[in-house]
Amino acid sequence: MPRQRGSSPKLVLWNNALVNALSTRAFDEARRDRAWWSRLVENAAGSHLCCGLPPVEYPDSCWRDGPHEVDDVVTRGPALWAFEAKSGRGGRQSGLTRFQDRYPEAKVLLIGSTGIPLEEFRGHQPGERMT
Repeated sequence: MPRQRGSSPKLVLWNNALVNALSTRAFDEARRDRAWWSRLVENAAGSHLCCGLPPVEYPDSCWRDGPHEVDDVVTRGPALWAFEAKSGRGGRQSGLTRFQDRYPEAKVLLIGSTGIPLEEFRGHQPGERMT
């Protein structure tokens, strides 16, 4: 398991409906606000992992090394997976690259517009992608 730094923990709400219920943004407004939409997509992917994987079997955390970060890192025994969610065109993937340089045995998965579509990712149990 990668060493975890003493940074602030990442908050993932296990249901995006909670985020949207408390937001004052309409759907179209949320889509136009790239930073907000990015947070919604990241939370949707993270909540899918949190809800779909037993926490004792699959501990989940985030990873950061300076400006480089990975949204979700999941371990099971010696196996290691890194998940990054992207909502727009391209986007920085330097966190995944840095993580894979440090942990070459890790499997990485890009979720969103430039990887596996979010709808497809959420359409499967998370453990199915981790074999």
